[in-house]
Amino acid sequence: FNHAHSQRHARGLQISSSGNTVQGLQVVNFPGTGIGLSGNGNTLGGNRGVGSGPMGQGNLISGNGQWGVVVEGASANTISGNYVGTNISGTAAFGNAWMGITLHQGAHHNLVGGASEGEGNLISGNGTEGVSISDVGSVSNEVSGNYIGTDAAGAAALLPASVLGAVVASLPGSPITSEDRKSVV
Repeated sequence: FNHAHSQRHARGLQISSSGNTVQGLQVVNFPGTGIGLSGNGNTLGGNRGVGSGPMGQGNLISGNGQWGVVVEGASANTISGNYVGTNISGTAAFGNAWMGITLHQGAHHNLVGGASEGEGNLISGNGTEGVSISDVGSVSNEVSGNYIGTDAAGAAALLPASVLGAVVASLPGSPITSEDRKSVV
């Protein structure tokens, strides 16, 4: 997808229904948000080591005019194996103007990342936070196994590398972990 047929502030993709899987897309250069999720139980991405495209099951979500991904009041979504705010090789910043991934408006019980190799997201180069969890009711979300603010190898910073890394604003029950892999925050 690209912005050629979109209107000002239009989203690249909006998912309002439940139980969808979105894999292998390149959602770049939209004037608004790359992908919006307001439905429950959706999967955005997967394992980058599975599939035949350059991102496997993962998606490239970069260069958009607002958020890369925004989860609005939804639950039980999985966002894994994506590059958010980088080029397709994960070696240079191609940031979204605002946050890389935002969970807000009561978003709960969502997973950003994963435990297996290839399921963690690369979230770097975005205009502000890499990951933001905010608003009342946005609880029990998990951010795990991601590279935030680095290149795909986790070896070098990508500037403007997710200026604030990850932010959880006074919200209990939303762990940021580094189980089995680096989690750079």
